[in-house]
Amino acid sequence: MKVNPTSTHNKLSAFKKEKRAFLSMKENLNKQYVGKYVAVYRGNVVDSDIDESALICRFYKTHGKVPVYIDKVEEKKKVLKVPTPRRIG
Repeated sequence: MKVNPTSTHNKLSAFKKEKRAFLSMKENLNKQYVGKYVAVYRGNVVDSDIDESALICRFYKTHGKVPVYIDKVEEKKKVLKVPTPRRIG
């Protein structure tokens, strides 16, 4: 199977655009979708569900294999702090 780099680049660009849309809507999403996964397509929330797998299946069945950003809406993302190893000697 031959990979088309232009197509891959376009899909990645579209995915990044959807992620930016999600991040820009974050405050408004918290009001309606906290605890749910949302599907952002063409800059808008097109579907949501508490079950990520169900949302993904439903989205692709409805829209086909197109770039989409799916993430869980949480009031505050957990940040994991991992100390870096120290060099001895």
